[in-house]
Amino acid sequence: MKGFVLVLGCLIAIQNAQGWRNFNRGRSKGGNLGLPAGDAVRGSESEKVTTEWFTQYLDHFNPNDGRTWKQRYYVNDQYTSKRRDVAFLMIGGEGEASIEWMTKGAWINYAKKFNAICFQLEHRYYGKSHPTSWQSPLCTEKAFCSRTHLR
Repeated sequence: MKGFVLVLGCLIAIQNAQGWRNFNRGRSKGGNLGLPAGDAVRGSESEKVTTEWFTQYLDHFNPNDGRTWKQRYYVNDQYTSKRRDVAFLMIGGEGEASIEWMTKGAWINYAKKFNAICFQLEHRYYGKSHPTSWQSPLCTEKAFCSRTHLR
């Protein structure tokens, strides 16, 4: 019986240790949502998606702070009508922005239906968008304000 309990305890410890490898700062690596279901993105689809960067304020709450940084976003305009009057914005969450989301998912189906241009804005602390070389504490207010300055 003691041997069974020891083996069971070891298996539980191994499972827990492996589970922790999948998390970063209490969240799933790559974000809690993951990637959209379906086949892998084909080269022809990803070629229609462009990667852009725009200048962003480091601190939106201090008008005396003129420091800026570059924030990444993706654009998919292959479904856009000539009028360009419909735009969809996907706000990046707890993982790196992905071309997968720019070519698949329900929002792409809606983009086709409504002839929309699609934008995906990467979160200011995940992926390649980092306001500073050091990792400052996450600030919800600053992350929200970063989204309001996308032009």
